[in-house]
Amino acid sequence: MGSFGGHALPGSFFIIFALFWTVQIYRKYYRCLGNKSRGAATFRSSTTYTFDFLCGRAKYWEWEGILKILFTTVGGGIEILTAFKDGQFVHLGNGQHATMFFFFFLSGVVDVIVHSHPTLLPKGVQNAVGTLAFAVEGLLFSFHTHDRPPMDVIIHTLLLYSIILCAGLPLVELVLPTSALVPLCRAYAVLLQWTWFWQAGFILYNPLPNAIPWDQTDHSQMMVVTMIFAWHMAGDLLLILAIGLLVRLAQCCGHAHKQLPSNGSVGYDQLKLITTSSNDARHDDGRDSRKSDENFNDESDGNEDDDETVLTKAESVIEGFRDEFM
Repeated sequence: MGSFGGHALPGSFFIIFALFWTVQIYRKYYRCLGNKSRGAATFRSSTTYTFDFLCGRAKYWEWEGILKILFTTVGGGIEILTAFKDGQFVHLGNGQHATMFFFFFLSGVVDVIVHSHPTLLPKGVQNAVGTLAFAVEGLLFSFHTHDRPPMDVIIHTLLLYSIILCAGLPLVELVLPTSALVPLCRAYAVLLQWTWFWQAGFILYNPLPNAIPWDQTDHSQMMVVTMIFAWHMAGDLLLILAIGLLVRLAQCCGHAHKQLPSNGSVGYDQLKLITTSSNDARHDDGRDSRKSDENFNDESDGNEDDDETVLTKAESVIEGFRDEFM
């Protein structure tokens, strides 16, 4: 890592991981939030996430663990090979870097094992191994700055602060598994650590031609370094929030698109509503017609009763006249 490439390559890898986690955490959170009214399960944090943008069964592979294994194997191998000079292992800093890669390699192996055999290892072992990997990284970096210039010490000290956050947050996830804020903080801490790793590469090993090197003993420039770290904190936070907003807008647009019928056709819900309304109308018409028939029958029965009464009275009158005049 004693070069700009040695800082940029691992930094890029973990930055991509942090951004991927952020997108997947927001997607899962908003999905659970939308399904809450239908009695769906609440949000639960996850150490790794599926690559659901892939096709077929490949999306269900443990890609995070596989990529960790591949990257750490290549990175650790390069560190070890470049540490030798004339057949002797002389660059001990490379040995520290290779040790860091090894513990993240173990984290990838555990991810693959848990994905393949979920009951083989205890629950939460991924969080524990992830904490161990970051803890070892912090331990090695804390003893990585002896006999270094003051600015180099400040850069690695600020890096150590972000590493401590990365080491502690996976354990907090075990205590608060239904909080979406904790995994987002984990993604933020990883993003902060590795964007600062990029910045450290620019400060210590600026690859730009004709770049003016930093004076690593100037106190005023050290103050600028700490200020840049603060701006990294603000910029990474804004990036996390912007990703959440974009994910929310994308889900809202997708939900609205599913509800709208295409090509002016009648949607299923609309057709169901029309059919139900028609059936209700026919039911009401039938009920009204039955009431009309009943009223008509009642009136007919009443008319028949009235006719019988008139005939009875007429017969009584005729009987009376007959008795009087005969």
